Amino acid sequence: KKYSKAVINYDSLKNKEILKYFDGIHFHSTKLDNLKDFNTLTFASTHNISEVKKAKTADFITFSPIFDSKGRTGLGIEKLNEIAKVHPNVLAL
Repeated sequence: KKYSKAVINYDSLKNKEILKYFDGIHFHSTKLDNLKDFNTLTFASTHNISEVKKAKTADFITFSPIFDSKGRTGLGIEKLNEIAKVHPNVLAL
């Protein structure tokens, strides 16, 4: 438990009262405007530089896809390096 974190997806959050059971919230890339409404640990999914900039207040972002997978073209290591210069905490997927 010392290092584990329980995070709820924003779309599953029915009311803010339930947040007391979670350490943070994950925001889909289409919900990034809602980041400002919460004062808790936040994660945001991103797929391009515009979304990364929109998620600048998130504690962590995911950035994907880096490599080709499931019919999606990977964005590549160079793009990941560019993103890492914009946001300090990037989880590459």
